[in-house]
Amino acid sequence: MKSLNKLLVISLLAIVLIFSGCIGGGDRKNQTFGSGLNVISFTALRQVDSAEQFDLDLVVQNIGDKDATNIQADLFQTSAITILNNRVQTESRLLPPDIEKGIEGEDTIFSWSLQAPTLTEDQTKSLQARITYDYTSTATSNLYIVSKT
Repeated sequence: MKSLNKLLVISLLAIVLIFSGCIGGGDRKNQTFGSGLNVISFTALRQVDSAEQFDLDLVVQNIGDKDATNIQADLFQTSAITILNNRVQTESRLLPPDIEKGIEGEDTIFSWSLQAPTLTEDQTKSLQARITYDYTSTATSNLYIVSKT
């Protein structure tokens, strides 16, 4: 039964990875630059047993052209998983990459301490996190003006 509980918790973590879109995103050096923040990882650092305490980390990095400010990470839809610390966590600012100097964008880690539920057979639990932040983007365009004469 204990191995079944471990299997169910591992399945939970796999679902978290799939929904976060982080599978295969490990090498930051090959990232393309775009707008805003990129989720680098969203995972527990170890295997979790039923009813056990564990930590869940969300790593985000600024890959945009501007500062990202007022960043909030909100853990929600926890499916009976108990959050032992703050559900919403904040970071004031993440700096963008400096392409000319070869410096990557600033990153941060949001961590939650959680309590896994007691699982029975055929149960799957999932977690989701929402990241919100203020971000500025600039657009430019050429305007051609011609005379009528």
